[in-house]
Amino acid sequence: MENPLAAIPEVAPGVEARADDRGWLQLRKPRLYTGGIAKWLGHRLRWRADIQVQLDEYGTFYWRQVDGRHSLDQIAAAFSERYARSREESRRAVMQFTRDLMLRHIIQLQQP
Repeated sequence: MENPLAAIPEVAPGVEARADDRGWLQLRKPRLYTGGIAKWLGHRLRWRADIQVQLDEYGTFYWRQVDGRHSLDQIAAAFSERYARSREESRRAVMQFTRDLMLRHIIQLQQP
């Protein structure tokens, strides 16, 4: 991909978002076990190793921009405007946050 900021983030299947009393979001995605000791322990202990991410004000703003239509560059522009940050600083923050959520399988990217 020539410009990584042209990618469009979308919510991965199975991800749930819930707001707290401040309006900040907590993301949760059930982790499915395919077998082995992890499945056995999960069943015996009634334990779910869900992926959970607690978002702050900035993360919540980012998350609300993820709609399958806005590119990372558009999200960075909105972030820059809303929080009076430089465009470059906003791009770096959006790229880092995108990477972190992708590693947790919370979002995925579409090619434009």
